[in-house]
Amino acid sequence: LYPGRMMVYQLLAGRVYAQPQRLRPGPLNRALHLTVMTLSGILSAPVIYRLLPILWRRLSKAEKAACDRRHPHYPLLFCLYLLMRTGHMDKAREMIAHAPGKRRIIRALRRYMQPKKE
Repeated sequence: LYPGRMMVYQLLAGRVYAQPQRLRPGPLNRALHLTVMTLSGILSAPVIYRLLPILWRRLSKAEKAACDRRHPHYPLLFCLYLLMRTGHMDKAREMIAHAPGKRRIIRALRRYMQPKKE
């Protein structure tokens, strides 16, 4: 991602996962917090707190569990989803250009950017 921001993200993730399980916030709270810290200066916290739960509800149970196992795919997916939903396409393109596993992330983005089928 961004060289300086990735370091901040790794430090925050280490602090969260160092807590005993009973003191850790839930997986959605952790995802929200890390996304707010990653996108600070680009998107405001209220926008992230309003839009990310929409994506979270679309994730399967297995995908939510994978978010808790520190899989790097999901924090990046969350950031890209939010950037695209808010019209920051240039930032999203820049971020995806430096991302590992581009194909997987692009497939996931296509699936989640489409309207939900009822």
